[in-house]
Amino acid sequence: MFQKASQEGSLQSNADMPLAMKQKILKTFARNDVLIPLLIFTIGVATSLLLSVEFRRNIEHGALLQFERNASDTQHVIEARFAAYTNAIRGLRALFEAQDAVSRVQFHDYVTSLDLKRRYPGFEVLNYAVQLDGKDKERFEESVRRDTSLNPSGYPEFAIQPPGTRPEYHVLTYLEPMVESSLGRDIFSTSAATAAITRWARDTGEVAMSGRPVPGLQDRIIGLAVRLPVYRRGMPLSNVEQRRAAFIGSVGAGFNIVTLMHEVLPRDVASYLRFALIDAGHIDPEHVGIAAPGAGLIFDSRGATAPSPIQEKSEPGQFFATVLPMTVGGRKWDIHFSAPKTAYISGTQALAPRMVLAGGILSVLLLGGLVHALMSSRRRAVGLAHAMTRDLRESKQLLQAIIDNSAAVIFVKDLEGRYLLVNRHLEEVFHREHDSMVGLNTYDLVPPEYAAALRAFDQEVIQAGRALEAEEIVPQDDGVHTYLSIKAPLFDEAGKPYAICAVATDITDRKRAEEELKRHRDHLEDLVKERTAELTEAKDKAEVANQAKSTFLASMSHELRTPLNAILGYAQILKRNKELDDRQTTGLNTIQQSGEHLLTLINDILDLAKIEAGKLELYPDAVNPQAFLRVIADIIRVKAEQKSLLFLYEVDPDTPRAVSADEKRLRQILLNLLGNAVKFTDRGQVALRVRCVSGCAGANSIARLRFDIEDTGVGMTPAQLTQIFRPFEQVGAIERRAGGTGLGLAVSRQLVRLMGSDIQVESQPGRGSRFWFELSVPVAAEMAAMPAERAVTGYQGPRKKILIVDDVVANRAMLVDLLSELGFDTAEAVNGQDALDRIAQLQPDLIVMDMVMPVMNGLEATHRVRQLPQWRDVPIIAVSASASQEDQAASLAAGVNVFLAKPIIQLSLLKQIGALLSLDWQYEQSEADAQDAIEAVLVAPPRQELESLYQLALLGNMRAIREWAAQLAARDARYGPFAGSLLDLASRYQSKEIVKLVGKHMNPDAKA
Repeated sequence: MFQKASQEGSLQSNADMPLAMKQKILKTFARNDVLIPLLIFTIGVATSLLLSVEFRRNIEHGALLQFERNASDTQHVIEARFAAYTNAIRGLRALFEAQDAVSRVQFHDYVTSLDLKRRYPGFEVLNYAVQLDGKDKERFEESVRRDTSLNPSGYPEFAIQPPGTRPEYHVLTYLEPMVESSLGRDIFSTSAATAAITRWARDTGEVAMSGRPVPGLQDRIIGLAVRLPVYRRGMPLSNVEQRRAAFIGSVGAGFNIVTLMHEVLPRDVASYLRFALIDAGHIDPEHVGIAAPGAGLIFDSRGATAPSPIQEKSEPGQFFATVLPMTVGGRKWDIHFSAPKTAYISGTQALAPRMVLAGGILSVLLLGGLVHALMSSRRRAVGLAHAMTRDLRESKQLLQAIIDNSAAVIFVKDLEGRYLLVNRHLEEVFHREHDSMVGLNTYDLVPPEYAAALRAFDQEVIQAGRALEAEEIVPQDDGVHTYLSIKAPLFDEAGKPYAICAVATDITDRKRAEEELKRHRDHLEDLVKERTAELTEAKDKAEVANQAKSTFLASMSHELRTPLNAILGYAQILKRNKELDDRQTTGLNTIQQSGEHLLTLINDILDLAKIEAGKLELYPDAVNPQAFLRVIADIIRVKAEQKSLLFLYEVDPDTPRAVSADEKRLRQILLNLLGNAVKFTDRGQVALRVRCVSGCAGANSIARLRFDIEDTGVGMTPAQLTQIFRPFEQVGAIERRAGGTGLGLAVSRQLVRLMGSDIQVESQPGRGSRFWFELSVPVAAEMAAMPAERAVTGYQGPRKKILIVDDVVANRAMLVDLLSELGFDTAEAVNGQDALDRIAQLQPDLIVMDMVMPVMNGLEATHRVRQLPQWRDVPIIAVSASASQEDQAASLAAGVNVFLAKPIIQLSLLKQIGALLSLDWQYEQSEADAQDAIEAVLVAPPRQELESLYQLALLGNMRAIREWAAQLAARDARYGPFAGSLLDLASRYQSKEIVKLVGKHMNPDAKA
């Protein structure tokens, strides 16, 4: 059209225009001086409008492509997130299929290791449901009620819900986090949708997901149920019948779809891109009962919870929209995306088509005015021809300037493919001037194979008679470029096409970016799969190694504790003999201390293994800090004085009278630190100082206690300080490393960290070391004073018969000696079967049962005893060298009354026997009573001499006290009994008793 306008404006200056055409145009001008300007105006406005529309379409198309990319990327992210969550559930199934049985503790530990809140916030609950035959219902319910592995009280109210007898059950057994209202729910009887997806998963072996949305506690939370079957190892799974036969349970999860979907969109895109998940039904027509024909709306990013008319339907021209399909867990989902066009089209882009239209109309108005002026002045045609030609040329230049400033390629070609009008962008593409391009054919500018494709599209546009859009390939100096072209035919007055107008945008960079993005996405998916496989393999290997280590440590613990039981047992029995001389007493003490030292090493190794596995737990109870610390101070004072060291013990008087703490673990920490201080100190002193930092007054508060251990020993270098807390690491001279494994400090630090603190240390070589830590402990109610423990010599009442069951001869003999000495009738059995065979004949009042024995172990024997009506209530005390929490729980579940770990503490054993048989024990005279009797006849030296003795007692200097007593006895025989009492107390390091004795004789009137 632009070429025709140019020809009409130059009809007097273009000599090459055909004469007939010139005459026809002159006649038309002469015949009507209004119609021609109006026609020019109409064609110009139409052309400008067409260019404006094409500009708008081009801009909107680019925006649409960006919207579709956002939608596609979001779809991929959703698929990836569901894949990650599904892999987590598959990993849970692998836990069950990797071994014959998975305990509640193992299930709890595995789910804890997944770190759900951080890595899988969309999970509301993970669970395991076991497949049961109807006849196993009661046995299964009883086993769950007795399961105390996580809950010390078990689950006494557990029952399969809903009640009733059915041929099969699929019962929710493990849940994390625990939801007791769901524990025991029979999936096949309480939820049709969950039962349906469970059966579909069982038959297919694949992940099954419910399509039906389930409102949660809040109106906008939608939950989805997911199930994955668990099959028995080693069974074939080729068809449905085999899979049903191998089916033993299923793992599953509840999704919080809202939380999961909030991870998908970036914040900037989420502000305008909306998406909704619509369930379209099950992929398997035979299982449409899960949620047929489709559950409808599952999630709407704007918060809708049910399908409803949306703004896009009421204003369709203002929004982009598309629907992308995906398949998840056997369900077909459609993702509906929509976004306002204004989010992708800037204000400048929206204004550009209007500017083109305004410029075109302005140019046409100018052109029409000139033509009208020409027609009005036709009488002066010759005189005004040059002026009109000049004006028309300026109009053409204006129009040319407008299209030259476009970022797109714009041109007009005739039906033969010759260029009639081109803009500057096209000139730059082919490096040609305007005049040299006009009149050229497409084949003159590009190679034939490309020109043929371009001409084919031109012909398609002419045949269609309307504007069409396509991507066209054009070779240029820097390579092949891709253009998004919009071409439209131009028609003459008769309605016949005479030219083609085109607007083309270079999208080469965008196409390259899309291809590069696709390559990166494909590569990333490969890397994710490879890394996932590596992590899975590494996890499997670590689990196998950890299991092997646990098995080895448990076996070694059992094997070492078994002989220690006899060693320490006989040491305790022999020490009860009051006729032993000093040499025999020292030997027995050495045997007992060495055995207890070996037991400490065993416990340190087991504690370290538990800490590394994350299975060590604290058991806080009410503790009197001052009484507790006095015992520790007495133990360390003995060791210090053996090396001629001064031991200082200071406790803040504001320390609470009772706190809640794990007494066993705190004692282990302090004895480790103080024992090391004494071990590495040759002269000077060792000090234990305990100070209450805060919260010391009032009950129901939190007290902050600071424990400080300081010595004047060999000290450590900065390099050694970095090594001392490593397991099995010992620093310092070789001769000082004997007698330890290097585990004490490692275990102590881990225990303090488990208590919520850490051990600090500072040291200087040759000047000593200082260790300290602070603990926050709840203040408890003040405890009643504990009575002094006295040795048992027998009991009152009829004789009781005790059956001792143990496969180790030495362990049986030790218990027989202990109990026979106290007046019990004893009998022996070498294993569980032997005990069952002899129980009716022996008629025992109580059974002491070892748990690990050949032929029949203690667990099975206890279980069978409890099934015998006449022996159902006989007390059974379990003793075992396998002393883990799992062993204790299994023993209690089998029916024992009490569990004691080997080596047996005889005082604890006697306490339990007395409680179970309601015995009235007889005790030997206490030391305090004996001491009072002795003190009644003692003759003490004068008060001034006692004052110096009192100062030595306050300092705890036992060596000086012994020397003072020896000098007193040698000086005057009257003081012999008093000196003998001092020597006895000093030999046993009873510093408090010495202070008490001297104080009574210094203030005789204060006795009352």
